[in-house]
Amino acid sequence: MHKFSIIIPVHNTTDYLSRSIGSVLSQSVPDFELILINDGSSDNSGEICENYAKLDNRIKVFHQENKGVSSARNLGLKVASGEWILFVDADDWVEPVWLETLSKKIKLFDLDLYTFGYRRISNQSVEYIHLPPYTVENNHNFVKTPYYKHSVWAYAFRNSIIQKYNIIFPDKLKYSEDQAFLLKYISKCDKVVSLNKVLYNYYNSPDSVVNKPISIHSSICNIWAANDFLEYSKSNNIPQSFYAHPVKQLYDDFFMYLSMIPDVNKREAQKEYKKGYKETLRLYPAFQKYRYYKIAYNNLSLPQTLLRRKNKLKNIKNKFNIFSKLKQIIHNTLYIDQIVRGIVYDEIQRDKDITKIERYKYLAEESDKIGITTEKHIDNEIIVSLTSYGRRIHEVYLTIESIMRQTVKPNKIILWLAEDEFTTDTIPVSLKRLEKRGLTIGFCEDIKSYKKLVPALRKYPDDIIITVDDDVLYNYDLIENLMNSYKKNPKVIHFCRGSRIKIHEDGTLYGYTQWDSPVKDSYINKLNFPTGVGGILYPPDCFHKDVTNEKLFMTLCPTADDVWFKAMSLLKMTYAKKVYTQNIKGVDYTILNNDMQSETALWNINVTKNDEQIKAVFSKYDIYKLLK
Repeated sequence: MHKFSIIIPVHNTTDYLSRSIGSVLSQSVPDFELILINDGSSDNSGEICENYAKLDNRIKVFHQENKGVSSARNLGLKVASGEWILFVDADDWVEPVWLETLSKKIKLFDLDLYTFGYRRISNQSVEYIHLPPYTVENNHNFVKTPYYKHSVWAYAFRNSIIQKYNIIFPDKLKYSEDQAFLLKYISKCDKVVSLNKVLYNYYNSPDSVVNKPISIHSSICNIWAANDFLEYSKSNNIPQSFYAHPVKQLYDDFFMYLSMIPDVNKREAQKEYKKGYKETLRLYPAFQKYRYYKIAYNNLSLPQTLLRRKNKLKNIKNKFNIFSKLKQIIHNTLYIDQIVRGIVYDEIQRDKDITKIERYKYLAEESDKIGITTEKHIDNEIIVSLTSYGRRIHEVYLTIESIMRQTVKPNKIILWLAEDEFTTDTIPVSLKRLEKRGLTIGFCEDIKSYKKLVPALRKYPDDIIITVDDDVLYNYDLIENLMNSYKKNPKVIHFCRGSRIKIHEDGTLYGYTQWDSPVKDSYINKLNFPTGVGGILYPPDCFHKDVTNEKLFMTLCPTADDVWFKAMSLLKMTYAKKVYTQNIKGVDYTILNNDMQSETALWNINVTKNDEQIKAVFSKYDIYKLLK
């Protein structure tokens, strides 16, 4: 048995096929078979496949009449003999260390699904899509994260699972077939390992399927894919807790794509939608609880309106008109009123956020003004320190732009990146542009979220360090407010947003989620617990000497840096104080990407793990006695 079976469906790709096949044959690991499925090509793609097969006995070629990519991949799965299955599209190519990297990680983790980073390449640009390094995710969580990619070429699959559970692509689908296959497979494995290596090159060719005009058929394939997965779930006892989210997401994708079709035939769309929705209810009766899709059964334009999120307030009037008509036919008018109020509020807030984000995009592209200063506001320098990783690297320039626009400019802005994830050659152009305006990029070992502060503490122990998060825009007066507070109380940690530790009468702590949050008063208090998203100012010499001890914090508190820094400050008898903010809760910032934050922020991990990490750190250093 081969270690890897690589399946390439081929259909009229003469211009790219040799590059794709050549990249597989150039792998540093030789133990693989390459399966080429010629899906009724009318050019000389089939001849190219046969010529390569004559040169290398690891290549197997199969020909069939044109049945589509699903059928071609299914044929590849039938004849594959490898332990692991990988897919490559005929116009893409892979890195020489693709199989070698996977082999090492398979040996290390011995799990059932591996995913990796890739480049998205078009004739105009190259975009690097990184993943967090070697993160092991539960399958239920993985399908809800931004790292869940809808393309099978971004994964390595264990062949035994595919064969055991008869996991195939739905033949009738020409679009969204990848999602149906992926969801079936992921439902049968417990853990997913993501590699932060860019191993695949996705070429967005002008004549590819994804660049064809969106049609009602391509949109409705999302619902067909949902029903194909539901059919599989029903026959394989997959719990609703797993399939509920992806089915809903596929429906949302349908309406998103439908809204992008100019002059859509709504009658035809409604006809197709009704058929798909009926089938969904047959397979998943509880789906009717999602009122948007149920209402759409009678009025297809409603969810379109809900999901478009146009950033012009005049659309709100249209939403009111739609709901007024619905009130006449729906008895639950209270429910409709609640939806209207929610839509109006969300639309207004979203409009404000979009306007602000677009403004900073323009400023970042057009401005050449230096974003730091050589002026000394006090004896110490003011250093803003942050970190980024994975796909966030492409948006962090907006955060930095908001820091460069402060009323009080810092002396340095340092972005710390993991040296095994990025190099000076792979950082985005947006960051290289900011380097000319004063940004410093530092490379360090990958100590996860601790990169935000620890490298700066090591290099600048006598300066003021302000930490910020990489996925928000900050108000113009962030540094000014922090510095005004610091000048009055220079021996205190100053924060914009935080909670307050809550203690039982016996001296034990309440659970992390039960602490008083957010802090609204401005008193210095040993129980104040700063949280990083709002911005935190750390004065010199505010921590215990162990604060930069990597072995300790990665063992005791690997994913809760806020807990570690709080403990280290208490050991030094340094307390914390909330500063003035325009929003009393300390929310003086705009989230750049709500979906990314809600799915990938460390808080989602820490909400269940903070208590055990608090216990580990506080017990080792006997912090409890310092809280009395």
